[in-house]
Amino acid sequence: MSGSDRYSATSGQVGVSLMAAFTVLSWAAIFPLTRWCLQWFTPLELVTLRTLTAAGVLAGGLLFVRPPLPRPRAVVALAICAFFGVALYNLLLSWGLVTLSAGAASFLTNTIPIFTALLSCLFNGERLTRNAVAGMLIAFTGIAIITSSQPGGLSFQSGAILVLGATLCSALYIVLQRRLVSASSPLQTASWLMIFGAVFLVPFSPGAMEAAMAAPPVTLLLLAVLAIVPGALGQIAWLHVLKGIPAGRAATLLYLIPPLATAIGVIWLGETLSLALVIGGAIAISGVSIVHATQTTHQGTTA
Repeated sequence: MSGSDRYSATSGQVGVSLMAAFTVLSWAAIFPLTRWCLQWFTPLELVTLRTLTAAGVLAGGLLFVRPPLPRPRAVVALAICAFFGVALYNLLLSWGLVTLSAGAASFLTNTIPIFTALLSCLFNGERLTRNAVAGMLIAFTGIAIITSSQPGGLSFQSGAILVLGATLCSALYIVLQRRLVSASSPLQTASWLMIFGAVFLVPFSPGAMEAAMAAPPVTLLLLAVLAIVPGALGQIAWLHVLKGIPAGRAATLLYLIPPLATAIGVIWLGETLSLALVIGGAIAISGVSIVHATQTTHQGTTA
């Protein structure tokens, strides 16, 4: 390998590492940023403003690229996925964060692969191995420990139940996206999903706009950051990471999000770092990693 080739390879690895760091940090910031913005907005107002802002930015990108419009069948599929994966997911997550700490919410949403595996078994007929079932039981044990230290525990309408509902919506979105959405590029799909998610929230925009007019400028700035950085820019960075390293290796980077979200919540918002959160979070991530490793091995065997 020549010196120029080694330089290009090294530069490419550095670029992927920077993109990975940006993605993990921006996605970890979603939880404390949401909690902070909820001081000024209701969950519905916040989700509406955030989604409309992100959709406006991504729509501008589509106008610049000018891709072909989705076919009617794809429109229906995108609308279904957007309802669960954008509108309902973000609404339940924001509602849960009213009482749940940023760290606890991030650990709970990190169990999305568990629910995705269960739904894939239900809808796609995929089999669960003994190791996968064991990993799920471990993860659910971690969830029980985490929620025991949060207001309301696992009672109906508690923050934990709402965030777990958001996690289930995200898992359902992933399963549906695999089955229904495949014709467009990842960037086009992400843009259309955000736009359709915004369509569901348009009826609530008048009240959200009134709340925005009454909010201080720094809150509106952080709202714009929340809408643009983790959503549009974070998604672009993540796609770049997936091009540079294998998907299985890239997925392990997402395990860094809960500890980072917890640290930001403690430092910025003054949240309490409880022993139950640390122990339960570690157990939950261990269970998720077992399920992920089992799925990766299974896919490699059947490929």
